[in-house]
Amino acid sequence: MGAAHIGGYGAAKGGVASLTRSAAVECAALGYPIRVNAVCPGYIDTGMTEETAQTLGYDVRASMAKQAPMKRLGRPEEVAEAIVFLASTRSSFTTGTTLTMDGGYAAR
Repeated sequence: MGAAHIGGYGAAKGGVASLTRSAAVECAALGYPIRVNAVCPGYIDTGMTEETAQTLGYDVRASMAKQAPMKRLGRPEEVAEAIVFLASTRSSFTTGTTLTMDGGYAAR
């Protein structure tokens, strides 16, 4: 998603998605048994979230949660479970995908 004043950040995110697709196609074409996928989490309730709240002097969690249709922050274990799935044989036919985990933020 594009937003004012963070063009470089957005370009980097787009680059990661494009690199994921390109690397997946290249590895498959060469017959390498390598799957290439990206996990792109949105607002996740981590220690960094707490540090930001302390620095700003207010609980940024509520502000972040309001922005997502699910009205909450993600949990680190939710992201970890997605990564475990993508690393497992249960996702053996999955390559070149970007899994966005943001509570519906990007779908708005």
